[in-house]
Amino acid sequence: MKIVLRLGAFLFLFCSTSFTQEFYWQNPKPTGNKLLSVTFVDELNGWAVGRNGTIIHSTNGGNAWFSQISGTLRYLKSVSFTDLNNGWAVGDSGTILRTTNGGITWLNRSIDVWYSINSVKFLTPLKGFICAGEGRVFVTNTGGNSWSQLGSLTTDYLTSIFFLDQNNGWIGGYNTMLRTTDGGANWTASTLTGYPLFIDIRFIDNQVGIATLLSGEIYKTTNSGSSWTQLVANLNNSFVNSASFLNQNILFATTRNGGIYKSTNGGTSVMILKLAY
Repeated sequence: MKIVLRLGAFLFLFCSTSFTQEFYWQNPKPTGNKLLSVTFVDELNGWAVGRNGTIIHSTNGGNAWFSQISGTLRYLKSVSFTDLNNGWAVGDSGTILRTTNGGITWLNRSIDVWYSINSVKFLTPLKGFICAGEGRVFVTNTGGNSWSQLGSLTTDYLTSIFFLDQNNGWIGGYNTMLRTTDGGANWTASTLTGYPLFIDIRFIDNQVGIATLLSGEIYKTTNSGSSWTQLVANLNNSFVNSASFLNQNILFATTRNGGIYKSTNGGTSVMILKLAY
């Protein structure tokens, strides 16, 4: 299963001696640039993006990363790959980058808008979605060569889009979640009172998902997002940017001070680890 998460950098493993080893620290800083998003297409191959147009690539499960040339200095906020070759990265001022060779070369496919694109998710090499700002959701059926804006789904600020498969998808934002069961043809909006801004949403199946909130917490749902309960408050008092499943057991979490944490039991226990610096 593919995963997408915001992150910090440099690959380094750290296990806490004060708690059982549900989570351990995986990443401080490899590039000197803040990283916001990572996607893995399998247990070995992943890409991460961030500040100053940074794109890095790993072929060994994140133990080593190599820079790729993005051709931009803009802030990249999200990355999505459908396989080892086809990928997209999005960010500030309508930035959209496209690769068909695993990131060896990236092509500029940006759209002429002033706002940032916050999240991208492709279902196939041709069909994908992006979300941005006040209820803006776009779809492409041409691999990102052209985009069409969907109708008025919501006026709330949208930050994250995720598809579990060809049919089931979610979009998160401020006190709002949108849900589709037909590949994005129709969306149902629900208002989630009492929750601040959803930063990132990921699902492992149709019912179970996790989300990170602007307040830095990780929440879990077992009913497709209708309600959420807190899973992790923070990691070493570091606000969590993103959390994402690789499979039923492996869960990654990233923090605003550059840490990446990993759980091998689905994150079912609350743990706070010390950073190694």
